[in-house]
Amino acid sequence: MSVHVEQAMNFPRSSGILLHPTCLPGPYGIGELGPQARKFADFLFAAGQTIWQVLPLGPTGYGDSPYQCFSAFAGNPLLLSLDVLADRGYVDRKELENRPVFPADHVDFNRVIEWKLPLLGKAYEGFAGSGADRQAYDSFCRLEAWWLDDFALFMALKDAHDLTMWTKWPSELRSREPAALKAAIRDLHPEIERHKFIQFEFARQWAELRGYCSDRRIRIMGDVPIYVALDSSDVWAHPELFELMPNGSPRVIAGVPPDYFSATGQLWGNPIYAWEQHAMEGYAWWIARLRRALRMLDLVRLDHFRGFEAYWEVPGSDTTAVNGRWVKGPGASLFEALEAALGQLPIVAENLGVITPEVEALRNRFRFPGMAILQFAFGNDPQAPEFVPHNYLPHLVAYTGTHDNDTVVGWWNSSGKTDSTRSEQDVRREMEFAREYLNTDGSQINWVMIRTLLASVADTVLFPLQDVLGFGSEGRMNLPGTSSGNWRWRFREENLGQDVNIHRPQSSLASDVPMAFVSYSRKDSDFALRLARDLKTANARVWLDQLEIKMGQRWDEEVETALKRSPRILVILSPASVESDNVKDEIALALDQKKAIFPILYRKCDIPLRLLRLQYVDFREPYEDALKHLLAALSLTRAPADAVRLRTLTETYDRVQALTRRH
Repeated sequence: MSVHVEQAMNFPRSSGILLHPTCLPGPYGIGELGPQARKFADFLFAAGQTIWQVLPLGPTGYGDSPYQCFSAFAGNPLLLSLDVLADRGYVDRKELENRPVFPADHVDFNRVIEWKLPLLGKAYEGFAGSGADRQAYDSFCRLEAWWLDDFALFMALKDAHDLTMWTKWPSELRSREPAALKAAIRDLHPEIERHKFIQFEFARQWAELRGYCSDRRIRIMGDVPIYVALDSSDVWAHPELFELMPNGSPRVIAGVPPDYFSATGQLWGNPIYAWEQHAMEGYAWWIARLRRALRMLDLVRLDHFRGFEAYWEVPGSDTTAVNGRWVKGPGASLFEALEAALGQLPIVAENLGVITPEVEALRNRFRFPGMAILQFAFGNDPQAPEFVPHNYLPHLVAYTGTHDNDTVVGWWNSSGKTDSTRSEQDVRREMEFAREYLNTDGSQINWVMIRTLLASVADTVLFPLQDVLGFGSEGRMNLPGTSSGNWRWRFREENLGQDVNIHRPQSSLASDVPMAFVSYSRKDSDFALRLARDLKTANARVWLDQLEIKMGQRWDEEVETALKRSPRILVILSPASVESDNVKDEIALALDQKKAIFPILYRKCDIPLRLLRLQYVDFREPYEDALKHLLAALSLTRAPADAVRLRTLTETYDRVQALTRRH
């Protein structure tokens, strides 16, 4: 029976940061899921950001790429926090103190692996010897056995065969003969248990970090790659689900035709799915994969969405993607099965590349928001007209760039020769169009583009941290079509100073604007947060406890100090707030100290007698209209005077039409 999805998954208006956990700072050579990850979540919260987007979290293999993992279900051991393991008593802190000196601005994967993996082995020994948490471990192994048993055996066998690809193992192991597997399970039992422990600990640490983010109203968007690596437990354990030769090598492999990044296309090398077999099994493997992803994540970016409608298939022996062909994918039947099993899916469709009407029809049928990349809006990309902000629709996720792009600053200064197929003339025309459209001379171009997206109608906007910090090409995460030197970038702790503000650059901070304290009832928290963030965008100095109070600070002391320092108080009026003792006390103090009070009528209520003589702003009107009135009352505009003007469509329509016709 055909399923047609009428309603879209709700994507509330929000913004966030793209940063893979490996990029976090710290002393152990690579970002981890411990204290530094929590600090970054605190930064997101303080900056008013509500999404943290990460790349695939699996155990990386070839080229250290998170898109070439040993499992579609397992976690990356290198992300485990050694500090957390020491806190649990599994490793000796002296071991951590005697660490090598690692580079601070990039990951040296070989050195990290050589030092950290043996430490994780010692952590397993510490865990096994302590007897602590054994019940939780046994429960985890039992519940996750459907993927964990194959993965742990696969990794133990790789260790036993000097990490060689499974297609080169002895034939009885390659073909999973029962007797050979039984003997391997017996002989490699300690190694199998070690890999299970690492996955147990990854699940615990990830759950703890996700809970920490959730407490701060930060949703985590993860990434589900369309393909899995040939050298993975998924392909070894389920060869019938892939287009393989009898010896296990791929008959056909994945990639994309010639594009912006490469004149010969991109040859990814992943095996192609045997889609007919998946359909015969009711897409059970895909249902299991998405179910596990949604247990770990709040939102899912579905990589290479166009491949589900039709994919580029390349002969397995080819060395470039030029000789590929388009082959029809599973289409709607896969997503019908997924939604029948899992309900409405919080999926963002990565609809970049060669996008046909059929691809967009599939995406629109299931109401998945697509993506728009601002860097691609000004050049020859076939999707460029859709990527200019005046053509955005609300149900969209807009980026300055992705992990595959150069940084905004790097792109702006690029010649195009080494990072794309653009000619010098292409780059010149692209930059000319961007200067005119964005009304910029290129100074602080990263913030010009960030502000442009923040002002757009797109429901969701995301920025790589490198763009927030203004890094050049040295901050690039990946250059498609290359197999080395990628995925290494890290930021230093000092890069994320107190002056970093998502809403505007440091130079436009108006320190002479009086502080405004927001008084409200907890029942009106969502409205208070939205209002405070909009006021910050307009350069107001707004103090809201949810945004300002950090971990470890005393709530009552911080509120009292902020209230005394603020010459203005914004009182959000609703049935809940007029009954709130805290709000009553804050109004009394404001009146006693002759502060300027701005009543904000959020819900119909009996306005306190002491505030009746004051003119209020009525937010029962359309929100944008009421916000304009409040900004006028506060003597503020939507953006600081020296920032790029966030012009309305009516003011720029004629100019934009002329530009798009010319370019």
